[in-house]
Amino acid sequence: MKRRYAYMYPCDDGYYTGFETIEDALEAARANEPMEKTVYITETNEFVPSIWHDVLIEDLQEAVDNECAGSYEGYLDNVSKNDREVLGDALQEVFIEWAKERGIEYWIDVPDEENCVLYDLRTEKPAEGVS
Repeated sequence: MKRRYAYMYPCDDGYYTGFETIEDALEAARANEPMEKTVYITETNEFVPSIWHDVLIEDLQEAVDNECAGSYEGYLDNVSKNDREVLGDALQEVFIEWAKERGIEYWIDVPDEENCVLYDLRTEKPAEGVS
């Protein structure tokens, strides 16, 4: 996995990802908000959302109940925790393969907020005491 970077302004909850270098992130941050003096830069991590097997089972139970009210009683209730996890893992694999075959990005880049470095946008160097 290649490194990617994100930037975040100090007084903003949003973040912007997908930059291949710190310099690219700094350039985009400066272009996006020319009046800003500083910006946080951090590496990003790929986040692949998990398939929630319990929600799927609940949806299946609801579908059975919608077909015939009250008939879902006990439907899939006795599936063990381990078997639910196996189902989740299998669905996760299928989802990723499905996305790859179609060129769909199945992950998002999320900033590593614990390792942000504050940069001075004028000097493009890590900032100390800049406000």
